[in-house]
Amino acid sequence: MYLRKIKSHHLPVHELNIISHEGDIYIAEVRIHDHVSVIRDEITDQPVIFHSVNSVKESFHGINIGYMNLIHYTPYDEMIGNDAECAGKTIMHSNVA
Repeated sequence: MYLRKIKSHHLPVHELNIISHEGDIYIAEVRIHDHVSVIRDEITDQPVIFHSVNSVKESFHGINIGYMNLIHYTPYDEMIGNDAECAGKTIMHSNVA
């Protein structure tokens, strides 16, 4: 899904997941109705990499968002040799409606 499409069609984002990766790498995932999609760059079709939570919020300024979640996966289990399925994650919810 492209951010420009969301803005130009005034699509309501039911849920915005900001997924935290290593250091300052954040990916935005949106749920519009029952469709979940990562925000992609229109030229490369690769996921857009944001460098802070605030840059994600700024990019979504003016878009109607129901819920916003910050999701952080912990690499601890992977680092000690556990399966990826064991990896923990922390979800912080925010009702921004």
